[in-house]
Amino acid sequence: MLTIYRSESAAVGSLDAETLASLSKAERSGWKWLTTRETVTSAEYADALKVPNRTALNHLKHFTDLGLVQKRGSGPATRYEVVRT
Repeated sequence: MLTIYRSESAAVGSLDAETLASLSKAERSGWKWLTTRETVTSAEYADALKVPNRTALNHLKHFTDLGLVQKRGSGPATRYEVVRT
């Protein structure tokens, strides 16, 4: 089943309470933006959210650990794909 969110805020609202509670305010903003994309690089994420690359990598790792995104590839070619349920 594919989920298409009507708005960015709906993407955050669709998360279960435990997952939502584990996200920082900045990560919630990042998740809203991510759901408007299919795949992104850490550089694209950092640029869109105006955060350092290290912060972008930390956010994306947290999203990966939560099962919200899947990491594809390695090194500079790494892309993060939003898991649509």
